[in-house]
Amino acid sequence: MKKIVIAWFNLLLMSVISFPLLAQEVCSVDADTLGAHYTRKIISADQKNVQEVQFELWRNGGQVAHVHPQDKITEIWNKTASGQIRPVRYFDQDLRAIEYAPDDIQASADMLDWQIKYQLVSAKVIDKLKKIEEKNNGCATVHVYSGRIGTSEIIIEWLPYTKLVKYFSVKNPSSNESWTLTKQIMSAEKIAAVFRLRESYQSTDYADIGDNETDPFFQKIIKLGFISHGASGFYDDMGHPLDGDHHH
Repeated sequence: MKKIVIAWFNLLLMSVISFPLLAQEVCSVDADTLGAHYTRKIISADQKNVQEVQFELWRNGGQVAHVHPQDKITEIWNKTASGQIRPVRYFDQDLRAIEYAPDDIQASADMLDWQIKYQLVSAKVIDKLKKIEEKNNGCATVHVYSGRIGTSEIIIEWLPYTKLVKYFSVKNPSSNESWTLTKQIMSAEKIAAVFRLRESYQSTDYADIGDNETDPFFQKIIKLGFISHGASGFYDDMGHPLDGDHHH
C-alpha cells in the first residue's frame, strides 16, 4: 500500500512540474511565416453602395507581402539595415516591378509603420480599446476588443499567437467597413512561392522612371496614377484609414 501511495504521489508531482511546460507549448506556430486571405467589405451609411474586395497578407521571414487581387498589384515590404522600410511594387499582369528606396516614399509615419504592414492594425489602436472577451483555444485563441476612437466604433477579433486580425469592423458616420479572415496558410512551400514568383519580374528603380517614360508600361501606369509612394495599410491610432494610393 505504501508503495502504491508513493508511486501515485510521484506521478502527481511529475504532472505538476510538467504542466507549465505543456502550457508554454500550446502553440508553436511561426508567426513570421504564414499567409492570410481577407474579404474587405465597405457599406455606405445609406446602404446603397456596397464594395467587396479580396486582400492577401503574406509573411516570409523579414518580408511582408500585400496582394490586391482585383488591382493585380502586390507590394512586398522589407526593412533596411537602418530600420527604415521600403516596398517593391509588383504589377502582376505586366510582370513588371518598381523598387522604391526609403527616401522615395513621401508618406506619414503611420503609413510607414512596420507593425501596420506586418499585422494590418497598430498595437496603438488595440491599446485604446477594451478587451471584452477572451476565447482560449491554443493557436486559435481569440481576444475580442471593442471601443470608440474619435467618431469610429471599432471591434477587433485578434489572434495573439499568429498576430493576425480575425475580424475588424469600423463604423463611422459615412460608412461601415469590415475585414474578415477567410483562410490561413501555413505551408512554407506555398508561402515561399508567393515571393519567388515575383522575383522573375522585370524590375526598375523608382528614380530611373524618368529616363524610361517612352516605355509603354510606364506610360500606362503614369496615366492610371500608380506612380506614387506605394503605401498601403490599415488604420492609425486614431481610427483613420491608411489607404495610400489604392482606392478600392
